[in-house]
Amino acid sequence: MKVHHIILFLLLPFPVYSPAQTSPSTPADASTTGATRNSNQTAQSQPAANPEQTGQNASSTELNPVVVIGQLNEARDQIVPYLGATRYSIGQEQIQTQSQGSNAPFNQVILRMPGVAQDSYGQLHVRGEHANLQFRIDDVLIPEGITGFGQEIDTHWVKGVDLINGTLPAQFGFRTTGIIDIHTKQGAAQNGGDLTYYGGSHETIFPSFQVGGTEGRFNYYALGSYKQDNLGIENTTSCYYAIHDWTEQYKGFANLSYLIDDSSRISLLLSGTYSDFQIPANPGQTPMFALAGASPKNFDSRFLSENQHEQNHFAILAYQKSFESVNLQLAAFTRYSSTLFTPDDEGDLIFTGLAGRIDRSIFSNGVQFDASWAINDSNVLREGFLSQRKLRGSIRITRFFQLMQQEIRHRMFHSRSSAIRGRQVPIMAFISRTHGKFSIP
Repeated sequence: MKVHHIILFLLLPFPVYSPAQTSPSTPADASTTGATRNSNQTAQSQPAANPEQTGQNASSTELNPVVVIGQLNEARDQIVPYLGATRYSIGQEQIQTQSQGSNAPFNQVILRMPGVAQDSYGQLHVRGEHANLQFRIDDVLIPEGITGFGQEIDTHWVKGVDLINGTLPAQFGFRTTGIIDIHTKQGAAQNGGDLTYYGGSHETIFPSFQVGGTEGRFNYYALGSYKQDNLGIENTTSCYYAIHDWTEQYKGFANLSYLIDDSSRISLLLSGTYSDFQIPANPGQTPMFALAGASPKNFDSRFLSENQHEQNHFAILAYQKSFESVNLQLAAFTRYSSTLFTPDDEGDLIFTGLAGRIDRSIFSNGVQFDASWAINDSNVLREGFLSQRKLRGSIRITRFFQLMQQEIRHRMFHSRSSAIRGRQVPIMAFISRTHGKFSIP
């Protein structure tokens, strides 16, 4: 009888006090009316201050971070249009009430929206399309990365997410399948921290921490998490335990912002992920080639050891200004994404005749500007631009057998007897390097 791990969940809150915060109980995403009402109620509940105290405290009460952040978030949402498109939204309450809550993979959150499907590798498909999705974080475009097995976005730091599809406005570019617009958590709503430990079957261990708060005009939120289990990709056998399918994933995120005044702020978003995946082994495969000097273990496909290492990092520096009927945001972003596949040199030669080490990377930089002007109650003028530059790199080192021409022809026309045994054939290595760069106006 197999013994499964008992799921554990530990939540340890620890408050972080901020003397400059006047309304810690008000959520960061509150509307202007709701935030102002809570601020007024707080003011009414305090005893009246004499003129001397009022003058001394003027500098600390000139800005209410909760109210200002809520107003700026609402103003930023006015910049992005949804004209002609269909918008599905999932908020923080829905995330917390779903299975696993914030510990669920981000893809599981998106799968609750209509028209979304997922393949066996964890990739999302909207309306039957393959890829062609655009991700935006706090209304800033995230450049395209290299698709891998891991998920870059940790559900813990997601406050809410929108899926926009249908007839998309021109500003979203050529990504016609759908837009996944993510809104991040902010310290004004967190006002403290917590430590979470989640675990379960398949040796799953998933600890995480998050902390946030405000210090005067400075707003901060940070998250760190680690996850491991022995079902990183998928099980290639009918057994409960997969063979060679271990994974370890490290994630970090920070959202820092400073209120310049009651109508403008500067924000910095930082994110980094590093993941290791073992490629599942499929037992019972028939060796196709003989390799001189290889141990008998190399001829058993259960012991194949292929691995993939993935990295994804991005940073966004944004300035937002809102005055009268004009809202604008200027953002600079950068992203680095890489995937390294390491083969089982001897095992892959024996079973496939090729052993390729592949190192791919993309480094992107860009600037995005969006603005809206409400001319009157019925007309809004929007304008913006996006410019980005990408540098792609690929290094592939392939080992293969050097076959004689007669043997190659024999393999081409007699596929059933393609195995070459008993020969000590040399191994050659082929190395290719490609680099490219381009810019998108």
